[in-house]
Amino acid sequence: MQKSLDNNITYVESSFNLQSSKATEKVLTDSLGDYLTADVKVYDKIVNKNLKYVSVILFLKKNYLEDDSQAKELKSMVTPIIYGIFPEKTFSGKIKMVYRSDSNMQMQTSSIGQDL
Repeated sequence: MQKSLDNNITYVESSFNLQSSKATEKVLTDSLGDYLTADVKVYDKIVNKNLKYVSVILFLKKNYLEDDSQAKELKSMVTPIIYGIFPEKTFSGKIKMVYRSDSNMQMQTSSIGQDL
């Protein structure tokens, strides 16, 4: 089965790579666990492309999104870790940073890897 994303990327659901997903979560948590917890999904195949699809959702422990410079700094810490695991030209994906409080939820999404 194929799944189409809002940015017209279609990945093959059966190509979900649990081992790679969990290993990437562990690296992010080991490196940045004071700031966040990670939920990573790696799909080994995008339809009609020789690329992986990597979805990274970061659940922030503090609201780093209220200050743009803090959000950029956090992204600058996460991105090299992702590119150390998945070379930039081998995948397309998204990083979504999420902060939830009792009465509020903020999100920021950015692209990583190859633009499609």
